[in-house]
Amino acid sequence: MIGRAMTRVGSRRRVTRSRGRGHVVILLCGVALYVLGYAGVLIGRVIQAAICRQREFLADASSVQFTRQTEGLAGALRKIAGLNRHSYLRAARAEEVSHMLFSSGRRAFAGLLATHPPIEERIRALQPRVSATAASLQPSPEPLPGADRRIRASLSPDVPSVLAASLTETVGEPGEPQFVFANALPEIVPDAVWNAAHRLDGGTPVALALMLDSEPALRDHQLSLIEVRFGAPVARAAGALSDRLTGLDDESRLALIDVLFPTIRDLRPARRSYLLETLERLAELDGRWAPFERALIAVLRSRMRDLDRPRRTSPGRAEIGAAAARLIARIALLGHDNREAADSAFREGMNAAGTLVQGLPVALPSEVPAGGSPEQELELLDGITPAAKKQLISGLAAAAASDGRIAGRELSVLRAVCGALHCPVPPLAGLDLRGDRF
Repeated sequence: MIGRAMTRVGSRRRVTRSRGRGHVVILLCGVALYVLGYAGVLIGRVIQAAICRQREFLADASSVQFTRQTEGLAGALRKIAGLNRHSYLRAARAEEVSHMLFSSGRRAFAGLLATHPPIEERIRALQPRVSATAASLQPSPEPLPGADRRIRASLSPDVPSVLAASLTETVGEPGEPQFVFANALPEIVPDAVWNAAHRLDGGTPVALALMLDSEPALRDHQLSLIEVRFGAPVARAAGALSDRLTGLDDESRLALIDVLFPTIRDLRPARRSYLLETLERLAELDGRWAPFERALIAVLRSRMRDLDRPRRTSPGRAEIGAAAARLIARIALLGHDNREAADSAFREGMNAAGTLVQGLPVALPSEVPAGGSPEQELELLDGITPAAKKQLISGLAAAAASDGRIAGRELSVLRAVCGALHCPVPPLAGLDLRGDRF
């Protein structure tokens, strides 16, 4: 600013006076200060840009630390790098929001003023062993229409490849198949159901529709109960939505709970409890609980418990071990038809649980019925440490996979149990377990 003022003064004096060299000196000093000032600004912005680039590397590292999704972040960067066209901000003060952008928002001179490092460098920092060349940075092709449905229809209701170790590794760590499943869910779920699950007045009918049975007489009895407790409009809506859900596998049905839960969360606590009680009564009308019904109730109960009261502190070690053993026994009984196979599965589960059940007998207890309610165990075990939960899930998965595979009904119950323990297992598409009861 001083340089600008001096150049103006020198310029005016040159016009009004033609003699003397004072104005020349002032003009030259002004120009020098002007140049030095802009040089300082340029150097400052270069330093600022360098700091911003380093902060972007730190931001990427923090994203991976908190989300544990290295592949997801690297995939997003690959999509950006693979685009043929890029967008930039043209506003004069665009650099003020550069820290809010995922990549550079302005063209930078020779990279010196770039606020974000090159995409290739960021990918290499995230995945050092994966090539980040231009040839590998092509955007993913669009999926063929209906491809997800055809793939899902071809999947078996049993998952022989999902064994105890791999299932435990998926807890809290969804991979590419789970992301594909999540992206395809809006296309798989009928539009009427999807839209209702996002409306405040539609979440309750959708939740009730998920519990309606396919057997006509039982279904009519369930609709009568809904009409008594919620009124005829809700009963009609639940019946219509249930018709739309025909043919939808149970993993997609369970995933709908996550979609509609925000509408249930906004209900008054008494209303939430009333809905949960109704769902339990719908499941009990035929005197038996399907694995899907047990899974849905367990997930909703856990989510509602988080809203209504604080989490429990860790109970005593003996109490934890006994509850864990009972839960492993339930899983062993669920997946095996005869007592001998169930006893073998229980032993494998107890061995996999390690120190969590140390000192307890490894023989299947005779007093644990297959149809018992696991809510007490789940509520108690939800307060244990993350390391203990990992041992528990390892034991449950080992018991379920003792015969070399995990059936659909077992995987659904495992996913519900893990969700109740706040260790969610990502959904696997194509599972159908409504025909199995325990």
